[in-house]
Amino acid sequence: MNRTVAIAVMAAMLVSGLVFASALGSATEAYAQAGKTVTVEIVKGATNLKDKAYSLNPVKVQPGTTVVWKNVDTAIHTVTSGKGTADKSSGKAFDSKTLAPKKEFKFTFKTAGTFDYYCMLHPAMVGKVVVDKNAPAAGGSTPSSSTSKNTTTPAKTTGTVVEIVKGATNLKDKSYKPTPVKVKAGTTVTWKNVDTAIHTVTSGKTTDKDAGKLFDSKTLAPKKEYSFKFDKKGTFDYFCMLHPTMVGKVTVE
Repeated sequence: MNRTVAIAVMAAMLVSGLVFASALGSATEAYAQAGKTVTVEIVKGATNLKDKAYSLNPVKVQPGTTVVWKNVDTAIHTVTSGKGTADKSSGKAFDSKTLAPKKEFKFTFKTAGTFDYYCMLHPAMVGKVVVDKNAPAAGGSTPSSSTSKNTTTPAKTTGTVVEIVKGATNLKDKSYKPTPVKVKAGTTVTWKNVDTAIHTVTSGKTTDKDAGKLFDSKTLAPKKEYSFKFDKKGTFDYFCMLHPTMVGKVTVE
């Protein structure tokens, strides 16, 4: 009788162990799936490809999946949440800012839902991410790099004002008015984009390795402003990263 009881206890323990191991394996697998990444490419010639500019599109993933966008095009683009520039919530969920060729941007989708996005520089480029717990487990590899969130200085209206004029794209050294602009040390210069196109105000020259280190507006949409305070004397060149022939200069006395 004792022997029979002992065998029954051992059998029960063995079954329990197998069930626990199976449950642990399932939990580990679920965690691994949720933590995976899926890659979306900004394809070559994306500017004119509309809903085919991003591949895969739409992309379906599970909650907890990280989507990595890789720009394999030769032009600068963005990955901006929303349905276009008129969308009041545009960029609130995620925004890559300017994404240069060969650069990457990633975002982890933690909640279920459908997320539209587009390129702020070329609004006809559109994509969609569908987050669904029943979606196939994501595949792909972890990206080597990603862009960080922009910390553009809030615009101020005090100090000296420089306009990005209408039709600035083709006006070279007449794109910013006035230029050169002369100010005293401690002056805040505010750039106002009165053009209908998106531009940037980026310190340096196009060939400089440290371009944008002193100041950089990132993408500056029409009717938007960007400010920078010049505390030190000197001559400071700047240009538009999206249209490099647009150049300006600030002289601080």
